[in-house]
Amino acid sequence: MSAVIEKWEARGILKGRQEGIQEGMLKGQAQILYTQIERRFGSVPPAVHERIAQATEEELSRYAVNIFDAKTAFEVVDL
Repeated sequence: MSAVIEKWEARGILKGRQEGIQEGMLKGQAQILYTQIERRFGSVPPAVHERIAQATEEELSRYAVNIFDAKTAFEVVDL
């Protein structure tokens, strides 16, 4: 391992970067889900928007599958 990487790890820089990447991925998944809901149901109700914004990676993955069977935007986050 290079000295630079060792210094970054000691300072927590790599951990912070990994957390930033993870956060960015969650935001991207949420944005795609908002777009899918808008396309299918016309809008994202505030309660649904909040559930998506607070969702974990596992929940977002489940919501992404739910969109195929949901009859309303609320069902996307409730199924």
